[in-house]
Amino acid sequence: MTLFEDMGALFVDTFGDGRSFTIETSAGPKTVNGIYRSADTITLPDGDFEGIVTDVPTLRVAREDAAGIADGDTVTIDSTVYAVRAPMDDGRAMVTFRLDET
Repeated sequence: MTLFEDMGALFVDTFGDGRSFTIETSAGPKTVNGIYRSADTITLPDGDFEGIVTDVPTLRVAREDAAGIADGDTVTIDSTVYAVRAPMDDGRAMVTFRLDET
């Protein structure tokens, strides 16, 4: 057992904004508390390279709440429907899902 293994709910409560999210899974709706981060777009300063760096939106949930959430499940956040993609366990009680707008 790692130091952080049972602290997922504490991380969500501390770093989240108190929101819960309902994910449509193959077994039916599942409501979880989580930390949503929207995509950020940054324009790089002038110089040798000009461009835009885009980050994808993510939803982080406690590992114990991630059970039953699979690639392709959907979640609606702020009127936008996202497909849940690429679950990544961070090894510290949290699972991060990349969100793709459908």
